[in-house]
Amino acid sequence: MTTLILGAGKTGRAAYAFLKNKGEEVRVFDDNKAVLDSFGGDAFSSFEGITRVILSPGLPILWPRVHTIYRKAKLLQIPVISDIDLLQLENPNSWYLGITGTNGKSTTTALLGFALGKLRSHVYVGGNLGTPALSLPLREGGAYVLEMSSYQLEASQISEFNVGILLNITPDHLDRHGGMAGYVYAKQLIFKGMTAKGFGIIGVDEPQTREIYDYLFPLMGHHLIPISTQRILDSGYSLQGTKIYKNGEFLWNMDAHPKLKGPHNGQNIMAVWAALTILGFEDGDIRNAILEFQGLEHRQEHVLETKEGLVFINDSKATNADATIQALKAYEDVYLILGGRPKTGGITELIPYFGKIRHALLIGEAADEFAHVLKAHGVDFTITHTLEAALNFDFKTPGTVLFSPACASFDQFNNFEERGRAFKDRVDARHHKES
Repeated sequence: MTTLILGAGKTGRAAYAFLKNKGEEVRVFDDNKAVLDSFGGDAFSSFEGITRVILSPGLPILWPRVHTIYRKAKLLQIPVISDIDLLQLENPNSWYLGITGTNGKSTTTALLGFALGKLRSHVYVGGNLGTPALSLPLREGGAYVLEMSSYQLEASQISEFNVGILLNITPDHLDRHGGMAGYVYAKQLIFKGMTAKGFGIIGVDEPQTREIYDYLFPLMGHHLIPISTQRILDSGYSLQGTKIYKNGEFLWNMDAHPKLKGPHNGQNIMAVWAALTILGFEDGDIRNAILEFQGLEHRQEHVLETKEGLVFINDSKATNADATIQALKAYEDVYLILGGRPKTGGITELIPYFGKIRHALLIGEAADEFAHVLKAHGVDFTITHTLEAALNFDFKTPGTVLFSPACASFDQFNNFEERGRAFKDRVDARHHKES
């Protein structure tokens, strides 16, 4: 049996190493010829002997065009699966918890993995967050907490989750999915196979997620648990201010956690609490485990507070406007650093929150576009072009310096992690210069 790995990014390379360590025959295809050549004799040349294909999530297969190799594999009726599929095939007697959503999925994945790890042994966290699935240890009876992007859900053909979480859906990656309908379809695949087994947890505050809930509830009943940050639910989890309710009864005040602020983190906490309750843990133990969580790097990460009253927050993971909205909800008197490679819609969704912005600092490719929107709404701004120049700005009065770009990083950085580290390094350099 020879496996073709289609796409040699981080996930593809993990799958390659996994299969080679098992002594299996592997071939690799990548659109980048230099990357392909690096695999030497394992580079793909023909479909002769290929019995399955593992699809890397970063490789577009349907939009904006059908990938040639993918098309040929489907025509030849060769099974096409994902790394998540292979993990479950190789390790079927374990628990799988999948988390998706446009925003918040990384924090929820990290929080759920951390809290579950405090409550039981052999918990492994990865997928779209951090460690690729096939780089995680294989252990029968383990618990795998996996962040699932829309790309991974689209690529996965046979995997099913014991617990699936869909936090929210707002427009993102529309070019990859051929529009909003394709993106919503990919996200709802987190619940595939759950009509007969498994538990689903779903945010019901957007029309798209509410429609999914209304469709699935007659099939799943009380195995489908709603969560809302906008209204008190008689059945499910709700947030009002900072207070969390379970089936309409007060459960916990999230003010008790100093690093999880804002309604979006309330949604994350509710999803984790619901999942851990499904797994049989008691409320007191869940609360104590959550309280030990220190937050996720690059997601509203507290970097520095100066004696002059400036607080620097790294929210580099905010790669779209909705993520930046969630950050703006959590802070006041904001110096907002925005920009990068813009997403569809730009920052128009931020307009209701412009009153929180004391001054905006604009960087990257989006600077001129964002300046036009801010000027039309009377928001003070400065085009600095670079992150370094933004942090050289004269912040005259106390407030929050919030780096929440609402953009992809690819104009000036390789990824949001590199961008976030650059922010923290330059904040540190600024602080030492002033000390």
